[in-house]
Amino acid sequence: MELKSSRWLSISTRLLQARVTLDTENSEQFIEELNLRRETVSKIKTPFFVQSNAAIEGVYQVVGANSENAEQGYVGMLRLIYEDNRIFASWLIEGEDIQTGFGLLIGNMLSISFIYKQNGMEHTGLVSYEFLSDTVLYGTWIEQGTSTIGVEYGRKLPIEIEDPLKYFGFN
Repeated sequence: MELKSSRWLSISTRLLQARVTLDTENSEQFIEELNLRRETVSKIKTPFFVQSNAAIEGVYQVVGANSENAEQGYVGMLRLIYEDNRIFASWLIEGEDIQTGFGLLIGNMLSISFIYKQNGMEHTGLVSYEFLSDTVLYGTWIEQGTSTIGVEYGRKLPIEIEDPLKYFGFN
């Protein structure tokens, strides 16, 4: 297994296992996601992958944290749409926090400027994702006003759905 894919699996596994411990009601769904991530990484063939704008469109199951060393993280959905030479992104984090952004893809690197509101305040930031395959992405993000670098690990869902929340109950 290529080093980046191995690291992707290791950290997202740790974050998902922390969720299993904290949220026993939804633990089966987190375990299922963990198994799907293991299977996805086992199918990655080449470490030199180049992504295309149209191919990144879809919904991704994401697991992230405020830092790579965080004990606990968050889960959510990321939807990517390619239109007019831009990638539009929308996140639904923990089933309630909505974030939106736009960016561009160069090679296998996608950079997105994002914005969201929380407690009446507007927050902005930047995330850069590296596509490790056509279904696996690894991102780092930072927000204005902080020097902490967060991480996010995504797996593209193999289904076409309008509302991903109808399929995944824990978000």
